[in-house]
Amino acid sequence: MAPASVRRPRRRRPAGGKPVARVLLLHGLGCTTSMWEPLDRYLPDDVELWDVKLPWHGIESADWSRQCDPVSLLVDSMDTGEAGRFDAVVAHSYAANLLIEAMSEGRLAPGAVVLVSPFHRHSAADFDWPTISYYLNDFHRIFAEALDIGARGIPEVWRAAAALHVRDQIGVYGWMRFFEAYLRSPFVDLSTIDASVLVITGQDDIATRASDGRQLAAALPEGRFELIEDCGHFPMAQQPGRFASLVHGFLREALSLPIVSPITMPGVDVNPTAPQTPIAAGLAAGEPTTTTLRPRYEGSNICTWIGFKHVNYLVEEAVLDHLRQRGYPAGELYERYGICVDIADIDTRMWTAYHIDDVAVATVRPVASKGGAQLRFVVEMIAQRETPVKTVTSKVAVTLRNDPRGFPAEAAPAELGPHIVERLGERLGEPVAPIEIIGDDPLKQLIGDANAFGWVWRMPYFYCHFTERVQMTGYLRLMEEVVDLFLQERGVSIKTLLDEQNWIPVVPSSKVRILDEAWMENEVYTVFTVEEVFKRLTYTARMDCYVKRDGKLVQVATGKITHGYAVIENRRDWSQVDFDDRLAKALTGGAGSAARAGRGQ
Repeated sequence: MAPASVRRPRRRRPAGGKPVARVLLLHGLGCTTSMWEPLDRYLPDDVELWDVKLPWHGIESADWSRQCDPVSLLVDSMDTGEAGRFDAVVAHSYAANLLIEAMSEGRLAPGAVVLVSPFHRHSAADFDWPTISYYLNDFHRIFAEALDIGARGIPEVWRAAAALHVRDQIGVYGWMRFFEAYLRSPFVDLSTIDASVLVITGQDDIATRASDGRQLAAALPEGRFELIEDCGHFPMAQQPGRFASLVHGFLREALSLPIVSPITMPGVDVNPTAPQTPIAAGLAAGEPTTTTLRPRYEGSNICTWIGFKHVNYLVEEAVLDHLRQRGYPAGELYERYGICVDIADIDTRMWTAYHIDDVAVATVRPVASKGGAQLRFVVEMIAQRETPVKTVTSKVAVTLRNDPRGFPAEAAPAELGPHIVERLGERLGEPVAPIEIIGDDPLKQLIGDANAFGWVWRMPYFYCHFTERVQMTGYLRLMEEVVDLFLQERGVSIKTLLDEQNWIPVVPSSKVRILDEAWMENEVYTVFTVEEVFKRLTYTARMDCYVKRDGKLVQVATGKITHGYAVIENRRDWSQVDFDDRLAKALTGGAGSAARAGRGQ
């Protein structure tokens, strides 16, 4: 098998700058290189990250498992002209085990290593028949956990089926290669490894025990151990801020790097022991609020199921009612104080479909954030049926924006002062740099060679609020529309698949974030990019929205949405289906997909 190639990740040191460290990332069995995306966002940009697509990447082929020396596969995959110049390696799960073996045999010699969730037993006596039974019969649970992280948000019934699908793709030989490496771990001569090594394990890892990680670190000549609380087998995604902080601190010491703090993201505390800045006292006081809602009839487009956009409308209504119950109704804040309540960030997972006659019970809990102006909440919803059913979990950020219209207003309550801004997007970290327009077709420039679809149209007044600017529900509607246009352009429109196969798209997760302001009657350039097609079960796409200002393109919003497909069984029930060849081909598309320009609907 030809070695995989090392490729550049999405974020590197800016042009002309010399990185202080170059780090190679190795993914685990059945995972993909996308698992490292949080490190792209959280580590400072003078740490240059590279990854390598290993033979077991996403289990695109099981051929690798029929060879008896996976350690050689790992070494060969890293054996490129660039690999020898890496300062450190971060390896996860199965790759961590193979890396340890290669180092103990002198086949690889990185200066610093981070082993994330490695499989290790200190003694051969630690393996017994129940251990084998657990890793054989519950092997799929690791993949179910992987499917529950990041943006994918696959509902439980899908997640279970997808996890078994991944397990079956790995196959019996793949499982044997994994367990053989695990069985060899007590016999690896750790004393020969002279690199600085950090072992990281999640406290709630169902696959590897914290005590084993601690013993592994203790047996290494220069090993240290870190346990991450409230975390499972994938700390880079489940606790990305804490994970990045540990990795950066370790690299700084092991490689004598300059002291540069990791990047912090709004609402994320990379140091759980640090004091937090409380949100407005009146909004944080007391218990979480609960409100009862019903889906809107408008959202029942297919049979009686409610679409993702209207599910997010329920989330928004729950947050507004929470503010109302805490003494800050949105109408009064605007009319008395000139403060506009803007939903600025919404990240929603839909576990079970709502029907038009369902009663939704929403609980809204304030969440303290470290710095920043936004108010943050977690919204959990259940459907009141014979047995209550969990339907939605959502993370929401609210911005309090001064109204720019200039009418007289009372002074705002003092407790709200730290959370009031003059413009959406303020105090969210480093702003997104505007894009210089090259040529006479900005949409074509934005799309480039990506597997993407573009659309430009005039933003109508009914997508706006507070007399001037686009609101969150406007972007949710825009996301729904651009998906519809994208599918039509690819020849697999909603109606086409309904008429020919009785198939419908279903959405397990969506998120939208406002980065800057777009105003009424602005022309909004929207690019919809397919980022990943996962096992013919789901596809995830990104939406980016821009407006022209001063001859440049300013990004005003970004978002992601995950779709699966289901077949309608009757007027109430549907079941998941795998993508057929036509749909899979349409989604993978290819570079330079045609763009469409329009002027509204």
